[in-house]
Amino acid sequence: MTKVAQQVSHDKYQLADWLRSRFYFIKQQGGQTTYYDAETGVRTLTKMHLVEHLISQGMHSDDPLSTGLEIINNVFFTPIVLQEVYLPRRPKVVNIQGNHHLNSWSEPTIEPNNAISAKPFLEHLRRMLGSKAKADYLIDMVAYRYQNPKMLNDQKPHVAFYLYGEKHGYGKGLFAGTLEAVFGESAVTKVIDQSALNSMSAVDVWTRTWAVVEEVDVKKGSTDYNRLKTMIGGGAFSAARKGEHFRKHESPAQLIMLSNHAPTFIEPNDRRFFISEWTTTFESVEEKNNYFSQYATWLKEEGGYSAIASLLAKRDISQVKIEAPAMMTEEKQAVVSLMTDRAVEEIKLIMEE
Repeated sequence: MTKVAQQVSHDKYQLADWLRSRFYFIKQQGGQTTYYDAETGVRTLTKMHLVEHLISQGMHSDDPLSTGLEIINNVFFTPIVLQEVYLPRRPKVVNIQGNHHLNSWSEPTIEPNNAISAKPFLEHLRRMLGSKAKADYLIDMVAYRYQNPKMLNDQKPHVAFYLYGEKHGYGKGLFAGTLEAVFGESAVTKVIDQSALNSMSAVDVWTRTWAVVEEVDVKKGSTDYNRLKTMIGGGAFSAARKGEHFRKHESPAQLIMLSNHAPTFIEPNDRRFFISEWTTTFESVEEKNNYFSQYATWLKEEGGYSAIASLLAKRDISQVKIEAPAMMTEEKQAVVSLMTDRAVEEIKLIMEE
């Protein structure tokens, strides 16, 4: 074999290894094979697409089509199961008991940077929540999930967060966006209101690290509330996902509910919800606008997200107990007292009648 022929053969082996490391077999139908691209997530590639990829990788041949097809036909592509799993910090395709599954988790673009101080974030939470104790509790819980994004044995903290404030534009949505940036888009599901929790695709809301409901209107004793209680406390449930049969799904997500009003559905003995008003005062609209403009600039342009990621990664979470009830706040105490008083009044009316 000549030196040129040896080089061509060597290139083929390298290209074959490259193909196998990136592309996966999905199915063969009507004489056409379909492949999955683990790098881009595209699921509809054919052999012609792979030939184009080989050319872009520097395949040398006078007849690139026949050479490309020859390489492809001699590669054993790992067959993949399109049923997704959510496994943070694992490869895009994971082997589970011999079956290769798509991993819906993606690496966040934000990397921790301990050279940048997270002080603006800490001060922001203390200001919006109204106390250092509440801010520390929230940060501890968020840090716990940053360090443990996917719980083992269906275990997760049985705590949900209800943040409310009557004033618009005070950064509740910005907090949700911060989680999405720091944890990565694949780790956070945001829905407009709780109606998404009742849809046939509700399974997808709970299969991440965080589930954020941006507008809340849950009634006391309603089906919505009973369903929330089940999902907050459980790590898995059975459901018929849209387009699929009834089966068991993991639900690692913790719930964050954002609202303009205090909750009216909390039961007197509730253990699940951390409730806090999200507000502060400014001397003028101009001061408010300047504050949020500066804070958003710090987050997005001055490395704020990376500072928060570093804070969460390093924070001591040894005091977090996943089975413990949510922190009792003044807001929750007021809500519980109100709910209790209403129940007492109703009983009194019944007795009088």
